[in-house]
Amino acid sequence: MSLGGVPQLFSLGCFGNMSHPILLSFFKDAPMFVVAIGAIVVALVYWRRAPLSSLLLVLACISSIVLLVAYPVAYELVVHSMAGSGYSRGSIDFAFQIGWSIFRASYLILLVFAIYAGRKQP
Repeated sequence: MSLGGVPQLFSLGCFGNMSHPILLSFFKDAPMFVVAIGAIVVALVYWRRAPLSSLLLVLACISSIVLLVAYPVAYELVVHSMAGSGYSRGSIDFAFQIGWSIFRASYLILLVFAIYAGRKQP
């Protein structure tokens, strides 16, 4: 009963069989996927008005989507491949949390540059 009974909630039938950790992660991150795709659409609408800002926003959103997909897959691959080695699950978790923070910071930097890109100084 990990995650406070969440896997049992997803096994009730209304969500199908979503007890796999990767599917649970995608379900958990669904709002972020929707917002990132919506932001890409907005950036494309305003592309002519602010091309550099729109480009940086699109890059940030695409990198966010790629990370949301790659992170759970990579995590599960590493956990399963390191199962027989001397690495503990805690050290793998810690390494992935550090990496996740670094990657999130990278697309946050792109968003900050997107805000201020192309602004004229007074």
